[in-house]
Amino acid sequence: MLESARQECETLLKIGNNQVKWLGIFAGFLSMLQIVCGTGIMIGQSTGLDDKMTIAIAASGIFIKAIESHFQLSNELVKVKNAMKMLSELDHDVKALGASPSKGKVDEFRGKFNTQMKKVKGDLM
Repeated sequence: MLESARQECETLLKIGNNQVKWLGIFAGFLSMLQIVCGTGIMIGQSTGLDDKMTIAIAASGIFIKAIESHFQLSNELVKVKNAMKMLSELDHDVKALGASPSKGKVDEFRGKFNTQMKKVKGDLM
């Protein structure tokens, strides 16, 4: 039980770290694209860019905002970070049990572990 719990925690920590990394990169990229589109509209208006090009830039900005709103990356990032906190607490509890814990401690831990792991997997997967 304990060895499989350790392996499961390690695997999910790796998955969670990758999710945090890629969600952060993608969210940052979308934010930068919105800034570029907004700046493009302002520069285009000040330099006399024609209406068609300004509309195309504005449409691109709206499309990027729609993608960001649809996927709600910031909410997903918060969910993953909270799941990672719960997972690190579980990992700490597994390590705190030691090499040969008593049967009572293992039974008590098993119930907590299964409940917490369902929440973590729900947020990460």
